[in-house]
Amino acid sequence: MANLTFQEEGHIYRLDGVEIPSVTQILKIAGLSNFDNVNLDLLERSIRFGIAVHKVIELKCKGTLDESSVGEALIPYAKQWDNFCLDYQYFSSQVEYRAFNHALRVGFCIDNIGSIDEAITIVDIKTGAVKASDIIQACAYGYLYPAKRLIVLYLCEDKYKILDIKGQERRKGESIFLSALALYNFKKEKGLL
Repeated sequence: MANLTFQEEGHIYRLDGVEIPSVTQILKIAGLSNFDNVNLDLLERSIRFGIAVHKVIELKCKGTLDESSVGEALIPYAKQWDNFCLDYQYFSSQVEYRAFNHALRVGFCIDNIGSIDEAITIVDIKTGAVKASDIIQACAYGYLYPAKRLIVLYLCEDKYKILDIKGQERRKGESIFLSALALYNFKKEKGLL
């Protein structure tokens, strides 16, 4: 049986001790996700805030969140998560699902897997601005994990927004991901990484 490990520092996946790329690394190397022009301090604060929001949602889904421990800035985001779950009758079954695709040798972490109307649904949670790569990332997860429905959920203080990716848009996103993976593999093979 294959052994997948994840090292938080550096965001490194290893399959049986051999480093494999993650979906986010593949998108970055393909030039589809780039934060080079973002102020480093702002980017670091945004990353820490996003991690904190994800942790609150994870604990809510597991039923272990101590509401009194939630920072004031996070409360509106937790409320918008609750609103989404209520509005769509979304039932979470797995959080921060970390796995790999053996054939493609890709590691990934899906924010939330659950169901809407009994359809397996992937929810990719975002707290920042809408980016074109968000759709491709969600489509990659949908390609790597058997989900009927793909949703990118943008949480804000006073509202939430969803992108429900389906049909031609999903097929196009999956195709772009597979092209990005081919580019990554080519660069790795030629020593360009």
